[in-house]
Amino acid sequence: MLKYIPNFQRIEHVCNIDAYYIVDRCVDRCRDVVQDLVDKQVESDSDFNWLAQLRYTWEDEDVYVRIVNSRVRYAYEYLGNTPRSVTFIHLAL
Repeated sequence: MLKYIPNFQRIEHVCNIDAYYIVDRCVDRCRDVVQDLVDKQVESDSDFNWLAQLRYTWEDEDVYVRIVNSRVRYAYEYLGNTPRSVTFIHLAL
């Protein structure tokens, strides 16, 4: 069906699908993380289960990324949007 749509519309359609997928996955992941924290009865911001989560904080004029005891200034880099995080190369032996 997409083969009859002009190229720019096809690309826009694919990008929209990717954007919806990413938002949907983020919402699902957030819900799962919150449920996990509730199940583990996390009640303090010093609990390891909370500290082990990747967190973004706004401090002064910068955004920082925190996890456990690490704090790094966010550099606004974009690493790309790939459909999978790992690519396996199959070698014929």
